[in-house]
Amino acid sequence: MSNAPERTYQDMKQWSNGLIGKIFYERANDDPRYFRTARVGWNGFANKMTLQYTDFVMGEPPEGMQPLNPRLRSSINTMQFNGNNSFY
Repeated sequence: MSNAPERTYQDMKQWSNGLIGKIFYERANDDPRYFRTARVGWNGFANKMTLQYTDFVMGEPPEGMQPLNPRLRSSINTMQFNGNNSFY
């Protein structure tokens, strides 16, 4: 029997400051008429947050959707597994 604390998906969502499940948009570099969305997801196998992208579409992002901050993208993409975090 393990003495590790058991965490739920809801605990993990609260731990991530509400980022998991949040959707942002990002404009195409070559043509600003196009945008795509990026959802912050949770990869339970890797035990870390990941970005899940859609294809680029022509149009305007939905009202109220925030742009994806390049620093947030960089921090999520470079996040490393930490064996001390135990969400399962």
